[in-house]
Amino acid sequence: MPCPQNRLSHTLASKIGAAIAIHNRGQSHAEAIRTLQVKEANDRAATLSSESTAKARLEADRILAEGKEQAQAIIEEETKKAQQYALLIIDKASGKAVSILEEANAQILALASNLSQKGRR
Repeated sequence: MPCPQNRLSHTLASKIGAAIAIHNRGQSHAEAIRTLQVKEANDRAATLSSESTAKARLEADRILAEGKEQAQAIIEEETKKAQQYALLIIDKASGKAVSILEEANAQILALASNLSQKGRR
C-alpha cells in the first residue's frame, strides 16, 4: 500500500491535472468545482475500497489461519484418541490370547495326563 505522503502527492497531482483539463475545456468555475468534487469523491472511494479490500484480505487470512489451527488441534486430538483406542484393543486382544493359550495348555496337560494313565494300565 502506498505511503500517505505518496498518496497525498498523487492526489494533489491528480487535482492539478483535473483543474488544467477543466480550464482547457473552458468549463465555468462552478462546473470546475463540481468536477473536482466528483474527482475527489471518486479518489476517496477508490482509496476506501482499496483499504477495505486489504483489511478484508487480512481478516480472511486471520480466519483461515485460525481455522487451520483448530483443524490441526482436532486432528491431533482425534489421532490421540484413536491411538488410545488401538492400545486398548491390543491390550484386550493380548489378554484374550493369553487366556486362549492358558486354556490350550490346560487341555494339553489334561490330554498328557490321560495318555500317561492309559500308558500305565
